[in-house]
Amino acid sequence: MNVVNNSRIYVSGLKPCVTADELKDEFAKFGDVSSIELIVPKEHDKKKSRKKSSRQPFAYVTFSSESVADGVISRHEEWKNHLGPQEEIITPPLYSIVKLAKPISVIPCFAKRLKKSVDDHEAITNLVLQTNPRPNLVLLVHSSHLDRTVKLIFDLEKEKSKFPFESPCYVGSWSSKTKNTSFIFLSTCKEDAISGDGANVSRMYWYDYFMSNPILVRFAIRKLYAVDQVVRIPPSEQHSEQRTKRLVDAALALIGKTNEDDLGDNIILKVKAYPPKQNEFQKRIVSELYQRKEQIESDDAWQRKFAMDSIDHTHILSFLQLFNPQSYAKNMRATDIQTLDEIFMIGISRIPRHEIDNFPSYATMDGDVADDEDICRAYFKLKEAMDYYRRDTQNDPISFVGKVAFDCGSSPGGWTKYLLEDENCDLVYSCDPGKLDPCVESLPGTRYLKMRGKDGIEQVRKEGNIVHLWVSDMCLVDPKDQVHHLLMAKERGILSDDATFVLTLKFNTGHCKETFDRYAQEELSYLKESLNVANVKLYHLFSNRKGERTLIGQLQ
Repeated sequence: MNVVNNSRIYVSGLKPCVTADELKDEFAKFGDVSSIELIVPKEHDKKKSRKKSSRQPFAYVTFSSESVADGVISRHEEWKNHLGPQEEIITPPLYSIVKLAKPISVIPCFAKRLKKSVDDHEAITNLVLQTNPRPNLVLLVHSSHLDRTVKLIFDLEKEKSKFPFESPCYVGSWSSKTKNTSFIFLSTCKEDAISGDGANVSRMYWYDYFMSNPILVRFAIRKLYAVDQVVRIPPSEQHSEQRTKRLVDAALALIGKTNEDDLGDNIILKVKAYPPKQNEFQKRIVSELYQRKEQIESDDAWQRKFAMDSIDHTHILSFLQLFNPQSYAKNMRATDIQTLDEIFMIGISRIPRHEIDNFPSYATMDGDVADDEDICRAYFKLKEAMDYYRRDTQNDPISFVGKVAFDCGSSPGGWTKYLLEDENCDLVYSCDPGKLDPCVESLPGTRYLKMRGKDGIEQVRKEGNIVHLWVSDMCLVDPKDQVHHLLMAKERGILSDDATFVLTLKFNTGHCKETFDRYAQEELSYLKESLNVANVKLYHLFSNRKGERTLIGQLQ
């Protein structure tokens, strides 16, 4: 229930350099002032705001009685409208707007934040404490890639015969309200085996699996954490020093009860914390461990030595903050979040073969073009598309070794490079009026056609070659033109009867996944109406942008 405090007023139109003391002196003329809350927007808030009024300071003033507040509001109206006697008109005050303050709980922004903080806290608590099996591996991914990453995890079950361990169990996911980051919680073993050797071996296998996938590392995964237990920090211990000590205590206790064969006699730790920059969180953890080093090693119960080294280390000690009440504190009173715990997950694991911090932003590519970002992105887009298509059409294997391909809209050359080096095509027509990277143009098998697609089709017809693989990454105003170019190539007789095609559909209108998916389905229907095709697949690849979809199939 909302209780309106009629002795509290809202004051705005303040000059930028006003102080709380100046306001108190100004309003003390009307009666006793109980409290003053002066809000001065930070510099970055001023830049973000488009409204001039929201860039100015404002204040809440609480009086000892409602009659004083009423008197301030009435006197301000008289001054504003010049209704009082002429001799009583005073110099304009420090403020220009005064009105009765609304109760805090009815301000939509506050109410929304308060509800979201409670809901998120409950959701995370249920996810990490009440699920079975418990999560022991956490992926941090770009929120725009969340659905694609979850789908990939479920698809692993289809290929379980290829792996030495059971595919990871999807426990759940949660999206952070900031930083465009989502958490995916996985369990790599049954609950009763989480603390055993099997759990660690299985977990590190899947850790390496995700980190050795260049597509995931480059486009989707931000961080990956091996975790073992949940730590809840009550409000009374959420200050930096107390929180750090509590977390280090929990981490050392975890190390102490971890299987000795898994840790060894000497431990060289690297601390990995999320979020890494918040209140120098990671530095505080490292500093606390250094301070305790001698004390820990002198303890008879501690049967091993440990050191800290971020480069040459044997184990990773992970601290993952899942819920921070203070991140919801904007426009909220401190008392409203004092009942919520901070939630962390911590873990200790051997160093994996691939660490995300040291893994390159994209996989190593042969040649000098590896440093060209545009070429690399295009290269991996086609590679990812072909890998998925071969996986989904295993009963109808395709090969382009020694064949001819046509790359329509090839600049700067990533797809041409992939076709020559990975698909081992004998000849690739690289067609684009734009510039082709010299490193790609010089590759054996590249036939650079500096012209538009329709002119390139005529050139291939004149040369008498038959194309077995048609790929197009053109950016077109109307995505249907992708189908039109393919249809033109078919009509001009340059495509083999069973030619494979890869088309990138780029949509310039729409704002959400559902809209782009609907557009893509419309283009797929148009393709099937225009051509006789088989084995057609529609993908939203990790390397696709939000408004892109990739269409692959074969003529028949």
